[in-house]
Amino acid sequence: MRFAAIAILISFAAAPVLAGEQDDAVANVIACGSVRGDKARLRCFEAAAPALGEAFPEALVAAEARAQEARMAAEEEAKEEFGLSVPEKRANDPFEEKSFGAEDLPKVAVKDSDDDNDDQVDSIVAGVTDVSTSVTGRIIVFLDNGQVWRQIDGDKATPYIRKNLDGVSATVKRGALGSYWVRLDNTRTAFKARRIK
Repeated sequence: MRFAAIAILISFAAAPVLAGEQDDAVANVIACGSVRGDKARLRCFEAAAPALGEAFPEALVAAEARAQEARMAAEEEAKEEFGLSVPEKRANDPFEEKSFGAEDLPKVAVKDSDDDNDDQVDSIVAGVTDVSTSVTGRIIVFLDNGQVWRQIDGDKATPYIRKNLDGVSATVKRGALGSYWVRLDNTRTAFKARRIK
């Protein structure tokens, strides 16, 4: 009985310390929300996150699950924007107002060591719903993810595409200098294309 009483006293004595650490961890994260500049704000959150995890260890499991969901959502968004030009990506961005008119600002070349393209999608694979040709004989491929790719005018490839498209998928890969290659899995030849939808 005496040990139980001592344990209760120790837990009450430690509670203010734990509450203080939790309050500090939460306050640091909240403070990061007011930091100006995307990179500075991100660095602040990255510095505050470990202490928050230590203050609330039971929340780490839920946080990891949510982080995985966020990574999957970002990957899906990257796949949806695959092949779009920068202005087209901005048009899809809900925060596009932030860059409104930025094309008129003077361009400043800045080497950014923090930027890495780990998130960049280099290829996608999607089902083919239809294939047609334009008036000029260029191949147009319709994918089940809603994307439409058209063979560029300078490309001379003429792959034979069978009429039966059941179960046929297309691989679109990023090429050099902003180009893209499309190959249907029932053909041997890839062709250069650009995304038109």
